[in-house]
Amino acid sequence: MSKYKLFSLEPSVSMDGVQSRTLMVTIGSYGDIGSSQRLINDHLENCLPNWKIGHFDADQLVNYVADRPLILFKKDHYSGFEKPEFILHHFIDSSGEPFLLLTGPEPALAWDALSTEISHLIDEFGVEQTVLLHSIPAPHPHTRPTQITEYAGKPGQSQGTFVINGTFKMSASYQSRLAVVLDEAGKKVSGLIAHVPHYLADVDYPDASICLLEGASRVSGLTLPTSALLPAAENVQAQLKSQVEDNPDLAHSIREYEHRFDQVMKERGLPGGIELIAEEDLPTADEIGREFEEYLKGLDQNDGTSHNKEENNGD
Repeated sequence: MSKYKLFSLEPSVSMDGVQSRTLMVTIGSYGDIGSSQRLINDHLENCLPNWKIGHFDADQLVNYVADRPLILFKKDHYSGFEKPEFILHHFIDSSGEPFLLLTGPEPALAWDALSTEISHLIDEFGVEQTVLLHSIPAPHPHTRPTQITEYAGKPGQSQGTFVINGTFKMSASYQSRLAVVLDEAGKKVSGLIAHVPHYLADVDYPDASICLLEGASRVSGLTLPTSALLPAAENVQAQLKSQVEDNPDLAHSIREYEHRFDQVMKERGLPGGIELIAEEDLPTADEIGREFEEYLKGLDQNDGTSHNKEENNGD
């Protein structure tokens, strides 16, 4: 009996034909803040040689009622059901090194079963290190360089500069559970979390994706390109700058935000580490979010063009 109840290889792929030292995981976590995971997936697929080697069964992992997929109704019929996909890709980095990338939404079901099968695949494919990539909303102004929190499967293994100095209980994400399961199975795990300004959590924030790729290159030794993401990041920053310059109240809020953030960072003694920032120490999301509301609507309209592509093509 096969040990894989969720995973299936593509018909043309053999287990023996796939070997890689690194597995990167961008399975959704915390709603993919700043679209950092999606931007990474699209960027790597466009920039590096890759092919699909297998997939996990979404029907066993997704609660369709709680997170309903999209479907198209056109005139008198339904079509184009957008079924979630959990895909394992094989990539070749810029220096010729192979690596694996697992993509998909955050599973709603069977967390441990999925994690166990990923652990088995790590053994099958000779993976030596798993790198988990995701982002969180953070009290971090967009005018400051994006920061990365790094974690590892075991205490003291992380080599990152910025770490959360403290212990706290939080709602689990799938990636956090995967990190625990892989560590318990004796697998090496590294995690990278990009800090996205919380008032930009719902729009594309390429700076976070760039930092995650740079961090993944550092911890894995892979050569991962980022240059194709730079124009998008510069465009977002330029739009933000223009919006701030045209709105004196917003400019004042951002200056206050920067001052308080810098003060907290100084008190925490950077670069030794980043501690959790108390909510009362920084402006709330509502305070800055109100000023950004119109801007975000504008971004949403630009980014939403592709979402309506089929409907706008005409009959």
